[in-house]
Amino acid sequence: MGKLNLSDKAGFIMVGRTMQALFSFLIVIILVRLLSKEVYGTFQQAWLICGVFYSIFSGSISFSLYFFMPQFSKEFQKSFILQSIFMLFIFGAVTAAVMFFLSGMISIKFGNPALKDVLRFSSGYAAFWIAGNYFIHFLQVMHRYRLSMITGILETMFNLIAIIIPIKLGYSL
Repeated sequence: MGKLNLSDKAGFIMVGRTMQALFSFLIVIILVRLLSKEVYGTFQQAWLICGVFYSIFSGSISFSLYFFMPQFSKEFQKSFILQSIFMLFIFGAVTAAVMFFLSGMISIKFGNPALKDVLRFSSGYAAFWIAGNYFIHFLQVMHRYRLSMITGILETMFNLIAIIIPIKLGYSL
């Protein structure tokens, strides 16, 4: 395939994000049907906490790619990418530790004792979410729009499968 024009690039990003949103919405629809109100509420509280910690600890490093990468030489781009990945893994580990060790206090503040165990379990997911979310932005900066779209869709499909299959097998939160 030849060089992509701006409409093609935007189209790949838009299709990818739309599919991700649809799969995320599908997760919610399925969970509402499969879980009791209390368990679903606990899941949503844990997801809220993960989102807050993601916002705090990701440091917007993923988005800094769009600004800094085009300005750097090819040689410095490699070190910038490695440095960014390293920092995101560090931030992910810090996020996991904070979520794990503060899970008791957070569950008390939310008035939901069941939240403690769910946060501890979710802490590992949050660590990899922070580190892995970088990849989609990296692909876009490297002008790999189609691969970025496919990666985003596959990631969301994996989330769907990873959440739904254990519940269908009888495991609860």
